[in-house]
Amino acid sequence: MLAHHRCRGSMAWTSKRRSLLVGMTRDPRPLSLQVKDEVLEMLEREGYQAGDRIPSEQELAERLQVSRPTLREALKMLEEERVLYCQHGR
Repeated sequence: MLAHHRCRGSMAWTSKRRSLLVGMTRDPRPLSLQVKDEVLEMLEREGYQAGDRIPSEQELAERLQVSRPTLREALKMLEEERVLYCQHGR
């Protein structure tokens, strides 16, 4: 999906849920891990369901105030964990 190759379609939320410990201040973890947790919290808080299309990379990066490469790394982790999937051609 992402990382060094871009998703050419849309990202969608899967039904996999996670318990979250979010707090992006003074967190010693890499920023991409913090962003991953923040994306999960945002999707759950906003009521996304399995199969729902999520906001674009650009919109997410702006909302979370992070660079697109950092966001892509976070989204790649979520796809590897089968929390998100990329639907090509949409």
